[in-house]
Amino acid sequence: MNCPSCGAAAPGKFCTQCGTRIEPEQKKPREIPNEPQEPGCSEDSRVSAATEAPMNESGAEQPAALPEHAVNEAMPSSHNFSRFALSFTCASAGAAALITAFSAFIGWAASRGQFFNDLVYHLLMNVLRIPPEQAAFFAGRMKPDFWLHLMLLHGGTIEGTYRIAQHQSDPQSLSFSLHIPLIFSVAIWFVILFLCGLLMRPLVKRYAGGQLLRFGWAAGFSAVYSIVMTIILLLARPDSEFVFGRDEYTLELSMPVLKSFLLIFLLCLAAVAVGLGKWAFLSNRIWGAWAASIRTFVLTIIGFFILIGSLMAVSWTLSNQSHVYSTQITTMGSIWKAYKTDPAVYAVVPNVLLQEQIYSLGGTWHISGQPAADLLEVRAPLRLSLFHSVRDPAPAHDSGEFTYESAGEPSEGAWKQELADDIRWQWYHVAFLLAYLFALSRIQLTSVWIYAATVSGVIILASLLSVYFNISFTVGQSPGAFIGFEWSQAVLAVGLTTVVFLTLSYAVQLILVKRRAAE
Repeated sequence: MNCPSCGAAAPGKFCTQCGTRIEPEQKKPREIPNEPQEPGCSEDSRVSAATEAPMNESGAEQPAALPEHAVNEAMPSSHNFSRFALSFTCASAGAAALITAFSAFIGWAASRGQFFNDLVYHLLMNVLRIPPEQAAFFAGRMKPDFWLHLMLLHGGTIEGTYRIAQHQSDPQSLSFSLHIPLIFSVAIWFVILFLCGLLMRPLVKRYAGGQLLRFGWAAGFSAVYSIVMTIILLLARPDSEFVFGRDEYTLELSMPVLKSFLLIFLLCLAAVAVGLGKWAFLSNRIWGAWAASIRTFVLTIIGFFILIGSLMAVSWTLSNQSHVYSTQITTMGSIWKAYKTDPAVYAVVPNVLLQEQIYSLGGTWHISGQPAADLLEVRAPLRLSLFHSVRDPAPAHDSGEFTYESAGEPSEGAWKQELADDIRWQWYHVAFLLAYLFALSRIQLTSVWIYAATVSGVIILASLLSVYFNISFTVGQSPGAFIGFEWSQAVLAVGLTTVVFLTLSYAVQLILVKRRAAE
């Protein structure tokens, strides 16, 4: 080794010529070429991962374990799945018990008035053609118990059999089906299940973090609830027997099992899913804004229903009896006048408001079948719309004009013309039309797809409501009778109004957006 100062050879630690200390040379570390790193991965993290990675017996590295919460959300174990199933089972059973108790309370409240008893009496006498004394007996025995109100809460389709066993004659039976859905009852049931879903959010978040698991929880809740409620309705179905001398008359009520189960399941799934909320597609800016607009549309319609319904009640109160009662048909105003102190009568008001809404948009209202005409105390079935008078009027004396007979009841054409004059045009029809157009204007149409989805959704919703909330009867082998709208004509009327107005609304919104962008 040479001295760094004088250059002489220095075998020791010091130079023998100048005395400078000789430092030993240090080996430079071998440079390792840099390897490509993944984004966000530093040298320290790679060293830490290499030193912390567990080794198996053969010396190979084992894959790193997932965090415990990630395992629970993505791949639930058998223990977690048991808790998952137990959570929606207990929640649905509790909801079924709550709704059963609530229907019993509604039945107790309705039994304190006379409206429900009179409604059952008229259905039995006018639809089933049961003699008045038997209809009065069965209506008195069939008090508004929890079974009837459970059926109203879950769709309102009731099946039954009326049997007659007279002395020295063969027994006779008559099967029937009554579809009397009440928007008020179904809405209460939907809100209760919605609140159940809202309260279950923390539990669902704990056991079902992913979107698919959350939907599975809602489906499991709905399935268990549908099974429990179907069993309750089957076990508690009422029957009543009327004995007059040696004659026996029996009235039994039941339910269409499969139809009721499917309807309960679908509506329950929709209510719980809305209550759980936070679905992925709503996080999209466009579809989230569309969903908010649809919610605003529905709430606006409900608000106008309450306002217009209140004004209708005020007008009935302030009007003369001749303006409320009609000699040709039973109107909602006359029913309200007779039963306004009975809380049960307000359960049918939303159905009337919905039918008035569809009628104001151009729908043709039908009273189809003589049982339906007898229920509303009309002489014959008819059709009525804003643009046409009562359909198929019979001309008198082949003159083509409507005249009254000189004595007795009015002629066929005369009573239909009088009926049209009484109920065809009312002030609230204009109010319902303006309310619907204003609610449509609240929908934000940001793209063609949103426009198409809105038009399709509104038309489908209108057709479903117009058909499902019709009052319909089927007795024996006779053709079915109903009060309400035919779905095809209702879709045409509502769809035409909706398409025209939303097209104009979409064009106006595009113009406003372009003006704002230009500014």
